[in-house]
Amino acid sequence: MSTQDSAAFLAEHADDLLAPDADAALLAMGQGRPDLHRTLDVHRAILALVRTDGIDATYTLLTDRQALDARLGQAVAAADGPALTWLSRIEGGVHDAQWAAVVHWLAARALEPDRDSSSSATDLAEAETDPPLPEERARAVSELAALMTACPTRAAALGALLQAVLTTEVQPSEG
Repeated sequence: MSTQDSAAFLAEHADDLLAPDADAALLAMGQGRPDLHRTLDVHRAILALVRTDGIDATYTLLTDRQALDARLGQAVAAADGPALTWLSRIEGGVHDAQWAAVVHWLAARALEPDRDSSSSATDLAEAETDPPLPEERARAVSELAALMTACPTRAAALGALLQAVLTTEVQPSEG
């Protein structure tokens, strides 16, 4: 199904697909099915973002990496942890930017007030991703610094993640 067909289907069935229990239904579908985990996470992210951003804007994120990057920038500027969580699912599940997706997901976790994020370094190191490009790491450093400025009470948790990002080896530059 094309993204246009999917968006049209969602618009036609919005009452059911955007109902409060839709997310729980998708979670239940994935119980005992690790092969569906990534796909269902993307669908859950689409539904969550449609609720806040609308169908057209959300579906643009699926086909336009620059639009996704701009939306990630908005989420960072607003220190919007839930949006970062959902956007990371699209970043990794649709655009296959696994390292950046893990960093955004860990940043969202670090923004949670009662979460101990001391495991960020371990979580990032253990993520099975290709090394980032130098510009990906630089962007992550910039975003984490912005989040630390916006949420000084979460600076320790974000700082642990920043340290992990800074010590991540990058892919060699071409040239």
